[in-house]
Amino acid sequence: MRTLKKLGPEFIKELDQAWKGEHDERARKKLQVIKLVAQRELTAKQIGEAVGVCRASVFEYIKRFAEGGVAELLAVSYERENRGSVDAATLEAMQWEFYEGNFVRAKDAQGWLAARKITLALSGVYYWLGKAGGVLKVPRKTHVDKDAAAAGEFKRTLARKLLKLAKPHRKLYKRVRVWAADEHRYGLLPVARRCWGLRGERVYAPYRRRYEWGCF
Repeated sequence: MRTLKKLGPEFIKELDQAWKGEHDERARKKLQVIKLVAQRELTAKQIGEAVGVCRASVFEYIKRFAEGGVAELLAVSYERENRGSVDAATLEAMQWEFYEGNFVRAKDAQGWLAARKITLALSGVYYWLGKAGGVLKVPRKTHVDKDAAAAGEFKRTLARKLLKLAKPHRKLYKRVRVWAADEHRYGLLPVARRCWGLRGERVYAPYRRRYEWGCF
């Protein structure tokens, strides 16, 4: 479970000064979250419920405040909450881009929108990607040289091949066990980060790793 960050005295002093200033309701909420965090009397969930924000936002505000104080907290907040406007035709075009596999990263969609004179912060891009039917998924790794036909044949014939190998030993053993080993563990080496894809559609991450040496 994530714990609340302890704020130093320099942050408390800046927060007290900012609290006395004039701010709109949105900025006041963010300052209130940090003020409650500094008091260290409530949990993140309790702070979120008291102020009217989600638990994740509480930790986001703490991070921004620790990085650059009140100025960073408020300036970034306005930018991140800017969802902008995307018309129905553009939204439909975004869905087709999903089908083509062109929106792996939010920055891909951000550049695509910018080419159509629509400038959005990444938070706004996330919002409209969700509206277009996209979700963040952990992709399934697949080698770029994979032979789809051979892979299908392997799945279809594996059980039959194993039964054939086990048949001569059934008189000696009630159960035949098949062991497999992957000493190199190449399949675990590529790191596949989450990427965008359509709901209900599997996402693949092509990769190719090459090594000069190996040890058996």
